[in-house]
This record gives sequence, structure tokens and C-alpha cells, in this order.
Amino acid sequence: MNKEKTITIGGIEYIVYEKGMKLNNHEVSIYFPNDTTVDGNMICLHCHSKGMLSVEGYQYIRGYQIVEGNQYVGGYQIVEGSQRIKGNQDVRGNQRVEGYQVVKGNQCIGGNQRVEGSQYIGGNQVVGGDIELSLYCKWLITLHRDNRDISIQCERKSVSQWDEFFVNKQTIKEPSDSLNYKKIELSYKAAKQMLPLLDLTDQKTPLI
Repeated sequence: MNKEKTITIGGIEYIVYEKGMKLNNHEVSIYFPNDTTVDGNMICLHCHSKGMLSVEGYQYIRGYQIVEGNQYVGGYQIVEGSQRIKGNQDVRGNQRVEGYQVVKGNQCIGGNQRVEGSQYIGGNQVVGGDIELSLYCKWLITLHRDNRDISIQCERKSVSQWDEFFVNKQTIKEPSDSLNYKKIELSYKAAKQMLPLLDLTDQKTPLI
């Protein structure tokens, strides 16, 4: 049996991908030296692709991901670290990135999108589902595409209902004079200003 080739980048040892290799170990980092299509699902620790990377199934990265070309994922995508895509990105299912995200080209997300760190998109962005925002408050805030409602954690209301909620100092498990409450209210106001993004991301543009 041939020993797997390895390469070290930035102090991280990667196994160099060869066609047919199983990608189902979240403790192993994978390096793709060329444009690559993965027929099934992909699970690994860190991922670094020198060219285009296409995953026909879902993708779960426990660490960070760098793709120096375009990226396509046929299912959902979870990246527990940060993500840098130098080309275009097309994810047909939901996407969750727990660090920051940089996409130098266009981005198309077929389902819901959640990015917990900062986000930079160099080209056009299309998100088919809801947009989940992490705005430095206690709870996640979601912009709902179907009727432009906003959710704070599990509470979903219209904009007018939330406006009335905060004017009347109603509470969700937080006293209205607490620091967390003030952060939640300010984050809601920021999210409300971002609702027009849903209209812009409805304007679909061919990507990859």
C-alpha cells in the first residue's frame, strides 16, 4: 500500500488528495493540488484547494477553508472556522460559516445563510433563503425572505410589531434596563436597515 503524500502549509500538515480518496475524517486536513470534483460528500479538518473545487454532496469543514478557484457544493455547507474563496461560490443548500468569510467573486446560496464573523463579497450575492445575522448581541437575528419578518432568537414578528415591542420596553428574558437588552435593541435596528438586502439578493445572476 502506497504511503499518502503530505504537504505542510502554514504549519499545518495536509494529505494531498488523489482521485477516489475517501473524505470522511474530520481529524485530517486535505490539500487539492489541481481542479477537483468530489463525487460524494466531503468531511475534513482543514481544506486548501489550489484550483477549482466542486463537491457534489454536502461539505463539512471542522477548521478553515481556502479555495483559490471557484467552489461548488451540491448540498449544504458547514465551515466551523473561516473561509476564503478567491473565485465564485455556489452552494445549493444552506450555508453556515462560524468564522469570517471572504468571497472575491460572485456568491449564490440556495438555502439559508449564516455567517458569524465578518463577511466580504467582491461580486454579486444571491441568497435564496433566510439571512441569519450575528450582530454582537446575545441572540441571532434572522431576516425572513417570505414576508420580511424579523426573528430575534425564537421570537418572530413583523417590523411594526418589533417597533412597538421596543417602544413599550417589552422583554425577552432580559430586563429592559440591562446591557444585553440595549445590545439586542440596537442590533434589531441594524437588522431592520438591512431588510432591503433581501430585495437585492432576489436579483439572481448566473455565477459559475
